[in-house]
Amino acid sequence: MRAALVIGNDTYSIRPLQNAVNDARVMQKALQGAGFRVISRENAGKAAMEESASDFLSQIGPGDTALFYYAGHAIQIEGENVLIPTDFESAASIIRAKYQSFSLTPVFAEFKRSRAKTIIVIIDACRTNPVAESHSLKAGLANPSDAGKNTYIAFSTSPGNVAGDNPNGRNSWFTEALADAVAQPNLTLDDVFTRVRLRVEGATGGKQTPWSITSLTSKFYFHPPNTGVAETDETLVGKWLDDALRNEQYENWKEAIELAERIVKQKPGGSVEEMAQSRLPYLRVRDEAERKFEAGDFAAGVQLYEKSLEIEPFNVAAGFEAANGALLTDDLKRAVKALEAVRRRGASPEVKRADEILKELAAVEPAAAEALKRGLGKAPPMTEVFPAQRFGVPDWEAARRWARQPLAPVDYTALVKLLPTQPAPPPAAPVETAVTQPPPPPPDEPRITLDDLYVEVKSVAGSRDMVSEEFGELTVRSSKKGMGVMLDGKAVSRQVPYTLKLPPGEYELRTIESGRKLSERRIKIKSGATTQLDLF
Repeated sequence: MRAALVIGNDTYSIRPLQNAVNDARVMQKALQGAGFRVISRENAGKAAMEESASDFLSQIGPGDTALFYYAGHAIQIEGENVLIPTDFESAASIIRAKYQSFSLTPVFAEFKRSRAKTIIVIIDACRTNPVAESHSLKAGLANPSDAGKNTYIAFSTSPGNVAGDNPNGRNSWFTEALADAVAQPNLTLDDVFTRVRLRVEGATGGKQTPWSITSLTSKFYFHPPNTGVAETDETLVGKWLDDALRNEQYENWKEAIELAERIVKQKPGGSVEEMAQSRLPYLRVRDEAERKFEAGDFAAGVQLYEKSLEIEPFNVAAGFEAANGALLTDDLKRAVKALEAVRRRGASPEVKRADEILKELAAVEPAAAEALKRGLGKAPPMTEVFPAQRFGVPDWEAARRWARQPLAPVDYTALVKLLPTQPAPPPAAPVETAVTQPPPPPPDEPRITLDDLYVEVKSVAGSRDMVSEEFGELTVRSSKKGMGVMLDGKAVSRQVPYTLKLPPGEYELRTIESGRKLSERRIKIKSGATTQLDLF
C-alpha cells in the first residue's frame, strides 16, 4: 500500500504564510495520481496534527510505502526538528515552545516500528521563522539523526539555511518543482529531486538549494516504467493487487478500480493480471450503483446491485443494498428475491439478519413468508465459494512472486528484551525441616491523595463495539517525577511513563496538583493505535 499524510499550515497569528496550503493541495493531487492514499490536513493545530499523524501511522505496515509531507513553519530545538501548529502561542521559554510544537522524533520512531519498505519525508518548512527569531534559535532545520533505514528525507533547502515562500506565486519554488517532477513517468526518487534541485537553484539565482539524505537500498518510482517488468516491478504489481483487494473489502471502489486498471495496463501476465481483469467488471458496477444511490435514483441502483450479485454471488453486501433499494421503491417482491440470494450464500450472521427482515415483511408480503418456509437449502460446493482457487494444483507463480519479496529485518535482540523474565525456582527445603509458609502479601496498590500530582483519564464516549474492536494504547509521559495516573477514578500507577490499554473512544484528561486543575484536554483512542501524551 502507498499511504501519505499531507499537511499545509498558513494561518499563523504571527507572520502567516500565503502558499503552504496551496502547496499541500498540489502535493495531494500529485501523490493521488501516483497511487497514494492521502490524508490531508490544512491549517492544523497541534491536536489535529497529532490525530492525523496517528491515523496515518496506524495504516502503515511491513512492505508499505509511507510518505509524510509538510509545508509551514518549523524550527530546530537542540538538534530536534519540530513543526509549528497554527494554534502555537507566543512561548516564554524554549522548552514551552518545544511542547507547543509537533515533533518529528515520534514520527520517525513509529516508522521504524512499522517496518515499512520505503519511507519518504518531505519538509517544505525552512522559511524565516518568528519562533526561531524570538528565542535566537538556529535558522533552518537539522539533519535528523533518528531516521532509521529505508528512509529518504528531503528539505526545501540545505540544513541550517532558510528558504523563500515565492511571494509572487501560488506555490513555493520547491513544491512547485516537486509536484511537476512527481507526475513524470520513469523517474527514480533520486531523479525527481535532482530535477527539483536544478529548477529551484535556477529560480532563486542559487540562493536556495534543496537538500536530501537517503538510506534507501532499492529504487523507488512514483510512476514505474511501463516497459519490461523487472523483478522489483513484479513485486510492485503484486502489491497493487493486494491493495486493490483491500480497497474492495473497504468498499473504496474508485481506488480499487484505479489499481486494477493500472495492473491491466502494465500487462504483467499470469494470475495477477487475470485476477485484476476479473475484478474490474464487479468493481465498476458497484461504483456506479453507489453513485446512483447517492443521486437518489434507487430504481437504477437496485438494477446495478442485482447485476453485481450476478457477477459476484457471494458478496452479500450487494444483496442487502439491493433489498434496501427495492424497499425504498416499494417493490417488496424484489426485496424478498435479494434477501433470498443472501440466505443462499451468506454466512450465519448475514443469514440471521436476512431472516429477521423477512419476518417483518411476512406480515405484508406473502413471498417473504414462503421464503422462510422453504428454509436455506443445500450449502454451495467449495469450488463455487472459491472459484478463483485451483484446488489440488500448486500455484507456482504466486509462490515465486512472494519468495522474491524482500523481507524486512527483524530486531531479535529487541524482541528478546520484551519477553517476561522467569524468576529462578527456590531451592527445595529438606523434608524434615519443611515448613508451610504463608503466601506473600499482595503488593500495595498505588494510592493517590488530593495532595498529589496526577493525570486523570476519564471515558467520555466509549467503544462502538467492544467485542470486535482491538484496544488502543495511551502512553502518558512527563518530565516531573512522582506523577500518578488515575483511570475512571481508580489509581493505576504512581509513576510515569505509564501505558494504559483502553477501548476505542473519546477520553477526557485532566492534570491535577493538590486538588487544583492545571490542564484539561480530550483525545481519541483508535483501535490498535498508540497515542503518546507528553505532559510538563
